[in-house]
Amino acid sequence: QPNFAPQICDQERKRQRLSPYENVDKALLSWIKYVRSQIAPISWNVLKEKSLEFANELGESSFVASNGLLQRFNSMHNLSFKKLCREAADFDSSSLKEWKDVVLRDIFERYESANVFNVDECGLFYRILPDRTLCFKGEKCVGGKKSKERLTVLLAANMDGSEKIIPLVIGKFLKPRCMKNCKFLPLFYDANSKAWMTAGIWEKTLRSWDLNFSKQKRKVALIADNCTAHCTVDGLKSIELVFLPPNSTCVLQPLDQIKA
Repeated sequence: QPNFAPQICDQERKRQRLSPYENVDKALLSWIKYVRSQIAPISWNVLKEKSLEFANELGESSFVASNGLLQRFNSMHNLSFKKLCREAADFDSSSLKEWKDVVLRDIFERYESANVFNVDECGLFYRILPDRTLCFKGEKCVGGKKSKERLTVLLAANMDGSEKIIPLVIGKFLKPRCMKNCKFLPLFYDANSKAWMTAGIWEKTLRSWDLNFSKQKRKVALIADNCTAHCTVDGLKSIELVFLPPNSTCVLQPLDQIKA
């Protein structure tokens, strides 16, 4: 197999290069810091337009807001584009500290890490296709339509990573044709018309888990977000259900971090 990577000798090692438009860089970085302090989003196109605006103000007539130049700017200043999390902007940091200092500390004092679980749902778009591909310049790229078919998957794991509860998958059909001759599934399955978590499925699942923990003679804390389907369940013997503060999953939910 041919070696496509060029051979680089010691004299050709990469070195960090300073921008030829240092004043534009400084102005752009100061503007980004201000905008982010206001919790306002910055798109790639806005970044381009703003860099051109600063270059014009500073008399840098040769400045071109190319993708490569802006990518080097981002790399130099450790900037990256991330998906917006609306909840985090609405969350009160004082409530976060109080919840950690009071509720979470109490849980850690009463339960071993193996008995502290986090539970969360995620959407699985199992027929969705990639919307980007590597190709040669001038090559026409054609993709399929974006599928909206989805499943909901409920995941739960304990704090020290030693135990993962068997996933629950929620689909639209109680007896899908693909499972017709399937005698065993390595998961639990339920269904409703929208393939969403419901209060009924939530309660049924928690009671099943509670029975299993009772057989093991264990007491566990189960940390969940406060979405409408996550109702309180009376009569649980082995599970203590603990809810996260509102709008805090981006900050506090461990399983939310793993999915991202």
